[in-house]
Amino acid sequence: MCGRYLVDFDAPALRGIIATLARLGDAPVKAGEVCPSDRAAVLTALGPRAMRWGFPMEGRRPVINARAETVRELPMFARALAERRAAVPARGFYEWRREGGRIRRKLLFELPGEEILYLAGMYDDFAAGGQAEPRFVILTTAANESMAAYHDRMPVLLRQTEVPLWLSGGAFVAQALGRVPFPLSVRPADGIEQLRLF
Repeated sequence: MCGRYLVDFDAPALRGIIATLARLGDAPVKAGEVCPSDRAAVLTALGPRAMRWGFPMEGRRPVINARAETVRELPMFARALAERRAAVPARGFYEWRREGGRIRRKLLFELPGEEILYLAGMYDDFAAGGQAEPRFVILTTAANESMAAYHDRMPVLLRQTEVPLWLSGGAFVAQALGRVPFPLSVRPADGIEQLRLF
């Protein structure tokens, strides 16, 4: 599961992406805590784009995640996975832990030693206001050891050096979908500054 993630515009790896979106007139995008239906920065084979998070479903909430194990079998996702993969830059992603009955504590999962990680995803265009609007979903897989105590699912993760391989396709796509994600660090998200909007 991945239902919220954190974007830090001050990260050097993200500054170029944001500058490109601004130059293309494809801003603003969300900084700080990104939620479903927010407009966020996404990398594609054609370059950075601003997209809304979630494939729309009539009468239901948008679909924000797709399971790596079954994504190829579902018509809703098959074309996007084959032709429109995306990488979502993030400082980390959130999960919640139940404490003391109904109280839940918000946790931030990050890649140790890195200011940014990439969530593997895909996108497609949907009709909105008489024109096509690009929307993305994040791929999830079974939780690794660093995540299993908190949730049984987690995003499919990419390192910065793997982003071009993911976007260009080939054998790496199947490898990324089938592997155990690399270990993450976890810390309480209490008091993490909500970063400014671009």
